[in-house]
Amino acid sequence: MSYADKQSKAKLLGEAEQDLIDESVEKLRKYLIETNKALLESSFLDREKRDKLSSKISEYIQRNSIAIPNIEQQELVSTILDEITGFGILQPLIDREDITDIFVNGTKSIRYIGPEGDTLFVDPLTKEVINFSSESEILRLAYRLVNVTESTLTTAKPYTDTALPRLRLNIMKSDISGIGTSISIRKSSSELKATRERMLETNQASSDELDLFKAAVQAKLKILIVGGTGTGKTEFIKHLAQHIPNNERTLVAEDDPELFLHELYPEKHFYTFECRMTGNPETDIPYSIGLKLGLRQHPRRIIVGESRGEEAMQMVEFFESGHSGFTSIHAESSEEALQRLKKMCLRSGVNLSGDDILQSIAGAFDLIIVMEKLEDNNRYITQVSEIEGYDYQNNRVTLNDLFLFDYKKENFVFNELGGVEQLNGVHELKNKLSHRLKRKLSRSLAEPKLIEKLI
Repeated sequence: MSYADKQSKAKLLGEAEQDLIDESVEKLRKYLIETNKALLESSFLDREKRDKLSSKISEYIQRNSIAIPNIEQQELVSTILDEITGFGILQPLIDREDITDIFVNGTKSIRYIGPEGDTLFVDPLTKEVINFSSESEILRLAYRLVNVTESTLTTAKPYTDTALPRLRLNIMKSDISGIGTSISIRKSSSELKATRERMLETNQASSDELDLFKAAVQAKLKILIVGGTGTGKTEFIKHLAQHIPNNERTLVAEDDPELFLHELYPEKHFYTFECRMTGNPETDIPYSIGLKLGLRQHPRRIIVGESRGEEAMQMVEFFESGHSGFTSIHAESSEEALQRLKKMCLRSGVNLSGDDILQSIAGAFDLIIVMEKLEDNNRYITQVSEIEGYDYQNNRVTLNDLFLFDYKKENFVFNELGGVEQLNGVHELKNKLSHRLKRKLSRSLAEPKLIEKLI
């Protein structure tokens, strides 16, 4: 039964029956949080876990002899399940594996990001735009999500930034959102989408670039991955991680879990740390503490999902000390990434000048890989730079661009609506490897054939 059909049927219920359903939902939600919290949290996105949760609800209903007039037991189980873990009219978008982001803009619009790019949510049959019918319907979903994560959403604090397994959630109530309550949902997957075959097929990277990246991981080079939101940084980290040796102990640190490398590569020696931000300083566990704890467990390599704040200086010092690994940062070019990383390090309160920090960054990383989402809504690696060293005379990090993605408007292929369907760009080899990086690669376990064209 579709969500619309369920809504129509619910409207036929009397007030007494609806009150009994609401009461049962609250009792079951409390019971499940106390007894099966992990299963409850996972059920929002995992169909198998959702089926298990359905069985738990059915058992509870039978054990407590819960009955609602005019509703059969299985229908009651389904209704309660939807009220506790369902996404309402968003469910079809949640169920689609090719959709990464969903945006609720009050009752004005629902949009999502999938293969077609940023798209308005419409009924596939009638082509009618699908929206929430009221502010209260959006709030019902918002509180459903908030109640499970045990975060706060009130008049005093009309926003929350929280997470469920494979879901990152940001909610702003109408108090601070001019369009009504807005919800942003980011979905994560434990599957590897950025395979070599897929990246070559979509022209996201060239075979020479992918060979270099494989050699870089084999050689334990330190890699900075750069790009804006939605450019594919997380998926690319998953791609790189496949080349880490199985017996190499690797710390994976994230604020919200998105990589799931221990599930994707169970044969490898990954251990993880996840931030816990409750809004209470006494119970918060930020990146900075997590990195300290994780580093005391003697990793050979470290992967920091995304560098955003004061942990940046810790990470730079870790890489500068000779440890291997990679991290990502929000920026649009190699040059901009260096400046942004410097500013984050300065904000950590470290007693160093900007020039001193840039010197540390120059010693901390070997490669910078820039990713962009371009006019055709596809993701591309647009710049690959090696850090050659530090120019003390001019106080700057010296870069050597190895690859640049070149595309011209006259080569665009347009679709019927005037949008860009294909860029027809080229990944151009611009320069050879420096002596420094050639030496590092030649003295490592990297396969020599992978970098033949760069020597």
